[in-house]
Amino acid sequence: MPKITTKDCKLFLLDIYKDKKVTNWKRIRKFKDINGNFCREFKHSDDTVITLIEEDGHLSVLLTQYYTESLVDDLSVESTNNSENSKTQCNMSTVFTLFNENQKKSAKRLVNAFVKPKEHPITPNSDDKGFEAIPNLIYFSFLEDANPDESEYLEEITADINFKAPMREIAVFFMPSTIKSFCDHLSPLIEPFLTLPLDEVEEMSFKINDADTPLSVADVFEELSKSGFVYNPDGCALRSLFEQYSFINIEPIVSSNDRTVEYKKSFMNALKTDDAEKMRELINLGLPLNLKVAGQSLLGKTMHENKLECFKYLLTLYSNTANTGNGAVDQVWKIVWWTNDCSLYFMQNASYDFTNSNLEAHRHLVGTLVHNSSYFDKMKDKVNIEFFSIACLEATFIYEKAYLVFQDFIKKAIDEYSVKVSHNKEMIKQLEYGFIIQPILELLAASSCTFNNKTVFEFVQDKIDEIGDDPKGYCNQIEIYKDFLKNHGR
Repeated sequence: MPKITTKDCKLFLLDIYKDKKVTNWKRIRKFKDINGNFCREFKHSDDTVITLIEEDGHLSVLLTQYYTESLVDDLSVESTNNSENSKTQCNMSTVFTLFNENQKKSAKRLVNAFVKPKEHPITPNSDDKGFEAIPNLIYFSFLEDANPDESEYLEEITADINFKAPMREIAVFFMPSTIKSFCDHLSPLIEPFLTLPLDEVEEMSFKINDADTPLSVADVFEELSKSGFVYNPDGCALRSLFEQYSFINIEPIVSSNDRTVEYKKSFMNALKTDDAEKMRELINLGLPLNLKVAGQSLLGKTMHENKLECFKYLLTLYSNTANTGNGAVDQVWKIVWWTNDCSLYFMQNASYDFTNSNLEAHRHLVGTLVHNSSYFDKMKDKVNIEFFSIACLEATFIYEKAYLVFQDFIKKAIDEYSVKVSHNKEMIKQLEYGFIIQPILELLAASSCTFNNKTVFEFVQDKIDEIGDDPKGYCNQIEIYKDFLKNHGR
């Protein structure tokens, strides 16, 4: 087999980058991956960096970020250490969907329009050029800082080199690669490409929402890689596992039978004129109810546009808007609190049962009831009592008005689910950084709840000490806190 030279590599690069002068490519690194394949890293004068991998006498592209500092740059050093490393390393591999440079360039414009807009974030649409390549511009990891409650479990996984460890409550952290810092919700960029039951539980952190689908950490890692998301080892609690993987690049799968774009255009045309009959015809032709348009469900998009006739028809197709799979609600529940013709019709006529829905679904329900309290009695019997009680408590930390609606369930949460309340992140966050209304303080005082091994009395005293003699805008709250301690002889 002929030996591949640097010249061969540059000719290969010329085929990929026809607009880049071949003589401006410089080889900056040569090394072997964990499977013994030669890898060569090239840099162009315009700062473009690309890594080529040689397998069976053929060249292919591998993204530079997949080679971490743990790989040995010096081949002679790698050779001497190979036998020692083989004792702990496993021969793991997974496929990675790699889009071409033109696709990623177009995708970059979409990502940047969302994460660093000139004015308001622009949610990418699947019809946009480069949309399908967005995952190649999104890092993922099992970030240590995003998993403080699972740190011991993650250490166990690492110590045992357990690729098949269940995900449990481990959060997957996503980060756009086009920006150095970001802290906001990423669902519109992530959800269209997820093939796993992952929901965003807080900014940029996603967790499995389906307990009935057993998934290991390796399952999640491999599936995200297959979708084109880029693994970032920096700060990853499972770095020692996933650095052992080699990546097999595959081209995006394009189905000739994919009618997604056609469906979306037809849907928007029907919606534009609020033509329910056209919408009916489109459904009969095969428009899937789970299709996302501009990152929204069909119901959610129709409500957002306030197209009542189309909305009335679509609503008849949903047997349970509160559980569309994996315990998750339809996205319409995220915006139904916003009053318009469609939201009013939805509250009066929608079919819903939250009995088997997850906690996040109940949070959306409670958020809706805060703005539509007249529907409370109608909806309270179609819930998971534990999740609903916890969600009521979370929504009422500082809202006296909401407390009057939810007080029975708030008391139930504190009395009957004290362990869950004690470990509730939102509760702890509010105790540390905010002020709890007096009725909830009294319920906590009579309970067995503790938060990070501290009682509510200790948190209240800490807040008083923190504010000190200069309450600034907190005078009323501080007086309430002082009266609370005084009333309890503290």
